[in-house]
Amino acid sequence: MKTIFAFTFFNVKLLWKNRITAMLLWLSPIFFLFILGLIGSEALKKERFVDPFQLAIVNEDPAFETKLVIRQLTEGEHLTSVIRTIEADEKGAKRLLEENKIAAVIFIPNGFSKDVARGVNTPVTVIGNEKRPLQAELTRQVMESAADFTSAAQSGINTVSYFMKGMDFSQKERKKEFKKDVVSFSFHILGRGSIFEEKKQAAPYQVHLWQYYAVSFLALMMMIWSFTALFLLNNKINKALSLRLLSAGFSPYHAACSKVIFVLLTVLVSSIVLASMLIVSGIVSLHIEAGHFAVGLTVTVFLFTSFFVMADALLANEKIYLFAGVTFLLLGAATGGHIVPAVYFPDWLERLSSFTINSWVLEYMLLLFYPGQDQPFFHLSLLLLCAACSFILITAAVLHRRVHERRKTSGHLL
Repeated sequence: MKTIFAFTFFNVKLLWKNRITAMLLWLSPIFFLFILGLIGSEALKKERFVDPFQLAIVNEDPAFETKLVIRQLTEGEHLTSVIRTIEADEKGAKRLLEENKIAAVIFIPNGFSKDVARGVNTPVTVIGNEKRPLQAELTRQVMESAADFTSAAQSGINTVSYFMKGMDFSQKERKKEFKKDVVSFSFHILGRGSIFEEKKQAAPYQVHLWQYYAVSFLALMMMIWSFTALFLLNNKINKALSLRLLSAGFSPYHAACSKVIFVLLTVLVSSIVLASMLIVSGIVSLHIEAGHFAVGLTVTVFLFTSFFVMADALLANEKIYLFAGVTFLLLGAATGGHIVPAVYFPDWLERLSSFTINSWVLEYMLLLFYPGQDQPFFHLSLLLLCAACSFILITAAVLHRRVHERRKTSGHLL
């Protein structure tokens, strides 16, 4: 331990004796944040969201009820901001689809309204434009929702009819009630009534977007500082200095341990200062004990530090480490929810994000500031600690193999 602390003190003296190095360490995140800002500005451009698009409706059912349903569905405030509908015949709709002028075609068969009234599930055909997969998928989701609503109305009507029949209501009364229920349930389902009660349930913890990005910024800075501190330290220790240290009795194990301690302390102090500034300024609020908060920051910094020390041991090349590290920073920030929250990701990207270190850390950091009811703090702390320890074990295994190969080579030379 004495050797490790001596090496750590040497690293501190080596890195911090030059003010330029200290400035590089503190200001290096600006470079990465600038790149991320460019990526984020491109991703958040209005054109990147779903533009208003057209879809064609081929209605072969001339019934008034069907026309009413189409009008009600297509005049909704939320849908009209995105979807424009046009009526066309089958031939014209297919031509528009081939010319890529519409995103999808909806075919409503003849007798559709009568079948719905009788409880018969008549399919409505939807053909999507393969050149516009996002708009076609949105159309499919809208139609599936409408089908679910229709099924709910049918179930309600059939339930009323069943109980009236069981209670020996006359045929005339049942028929009268049936007609009334068809109109009533249809209008309620289309949003014209109040049969369903709408409640807004608050999440276990709710974070404003600017608070989310403040916590995300803190987590991102911790990651960038961990990478930069280790890179600057490696850059200061050249090959000749490494050989002198090894000859003085400092092994690769001592070097790795001292790097972990040095980066951990350096980034932890910087993170505490930045977190304190965010809390004092009122940007974020601290809702847990100060001791738990300190533990959370330490665990997070230790995770990033152990990961980059492992990457340094595996790659063993300064240029490759720099390229791999910058790539990891950019991909981690993009897929970890730092630029766009993961809830807005596509399903495949959201699943991929759940396996990234950044998503774990961001969820953990949010718990530090806005603890939830169903997300145990110590559980996630233990998970991150286990991940960090696994990185340390991998580093130790790599260094052990490298030392063994070096001794073997030296033996052959002797």
